[in-house]
Amino acid sequence: MSALDIKNLSYIYNQGTDLEKIAVNNVNLSINDGEIIGIIGHTGSGKSTFAQMLSGTVKPTAGKIFLYGKDIWKDYKNRKEVYFKVGLVFQYPEKQLFAQTVYEDIAFGPKNQGFSEGETEEKVFEALDFVNIDKKLLNRSPFELSGGEKRRVAIAGIFAMNPGVLILDEPTSGLDPISREKIINNILSYHSKKRGAVIFISHFMEETARISDRVAIMDRGKIKMVDTPENVFYDYKSLKSINLDAPQITKIVSNIHSKGYNINKKIVTVEKGTQEILRLLRE
Repeated sequence: MSALDIKNLSYIYNQGTDLEKIAVNNVNLSINDGEIIGIIGHTGSGKSTFAQMLSGTVKPTAGKIFLYGKDIWKDYKNRKEVYFKVGLVFQYPEKQLFAQTVYEDIAFGPKNQGFSEGETEEKVFEALDFVNIDKKLLNRSPFELSGGEKRRVAIAGIFAMNPGVLILDEPTSGLDPISREKIINNILSYHSKKRGAVIFISHFMEETARISDRVAIMDRGKIKMVDTPENVFYDYKSLKSINLDAPQITKIVSNIHSKGYNINKKIVTVEKGTQEILRLLRE
């Protein structure tokens, strides 16, 4: 079943003026319920605008978006319905923090969904578990936390609404490696339990390859390719023509293969690459 069906979707900034710019250009894509799809592309490729349209934050210039079969701009009478079903975590989501305490920030969404105090509290604690935030921080100001903690609190606020579709726009950007790893594990933990659709937008190729079932390449507002991570990153030399790169491990095993060794070239994660290289050494 498709969670989202995108049909001929386009967005033009400053339409009809001298500053007109096509950000998203006639995109067609289906996103399955339960899958994680990574979207990669260079800066200015249209990824963020695309994400905002999918969440109903920005209205398309042309085309349609169907959420579980319903046109989000026609069949939903209340915009809040879309916002609650499609959770968008903006790039640098800690800038979205606004409440006096961590609890209030995470509880804001469920309260607006109409849940009781008891139900809201339950959702807050569940979201805290997903992002590994200590409950001792609930009464602290979110602005007193570290950068990584702020990011996880902001993401918890989206998790607490239990959206059917979760969109994360560069969720690990600007974080140190340990904080990035925590965010990735939080996303995988959430997806493992909720099994909704996840759209993961990132410029970190290793992260995208590791967690995605499929990867879509976006360039100049268009979707150039949609396939498994192994097939997308296999021809990494072609990716360079649109200012993209492959995971380092992909290039390492490809180089080993080019020297005549019997090794799988379509490897995109360090774990699988390590296993394959150890197998080769044993042989």
